Amino acid sequence: MLFFNKGRVDLETSKMNLFAKIMKSTIGLWLISLVILFVFFFKPLYYFDIRYLNIPQESGYSEHIIKKNYNYILDYNLNFKDSNFDLPDIKSSTNGKIHFADVRNLVQLLIKIAILFTVTSIIGIFYCIKHKYYKIFLEAALQLIFLPAILALPFAVDFTSSFVIFHKILFRNDHWSFDASLDPVINILPEAFFFHSGALIIFLLFILSSLFFVFYAKIKRTNFTKSIK
Repeated sequence: MLFFNKGRVDLETSKMNLFAKIMKSTIGLWLISLVILFVFFFKPLYYFDIRYLNIPQESGYSEHIIKKNYNYILDYNLNFKDSNFDLPDIKSSTNGKIHFADVRNLVQLLIKIAILFTVTSIIGIFYCIKHKYYKIFLEAALQLIFLPAILALPFAVDFTSSFVIFHKILFRNDHWSFDASLDPVINILPEAFFFHSGALIIFLLFILSSLFFVFYAKIKRTNFTKSIK
């Protein structure tokens, strides 16, 4: 009977560990996808960069025209219906339009993944809390800080090369390499803006990781205090 109970406990522990490993990855991917989407649609960063990077002077477009066309790009990425990419004030080549369509496909795929992982992650977090498996927060925190640590170094050392490699990985063509004479939209999307976006993503992931660490430490401290009373 004792052997049976021990075997049952071991089986339950094994199931919990397997579930926790799956949830660790799910929660990490969930938060990473949410952070990427948040930064992608975070207009204040771009609005700040318009003046900080002197985009009107560099591009030759007024601040009003720049904001209008940038907002169109964001709205286009949120449009799940088939639509042609057609900037209000800036011309686009056929390859340029194809690239923005490719970007939209990736963004909308990420939105669907984020929605799916939101459901599974919330269920998983409540399940782990119910079974007092608080270590899931530590494991998720480690995963969240692992990605920023990997990305920060190449971004800081050579962002341009990292940016090119990133595009070659995500896209099957070279339509992302714009010719400003054919796709002047590239003039209102300077590389420095993407660097700032990447830096913000890394910063937010670091903040989330820290919050998970703090939450886990608080739970451990609370449980330890209860155990000695």
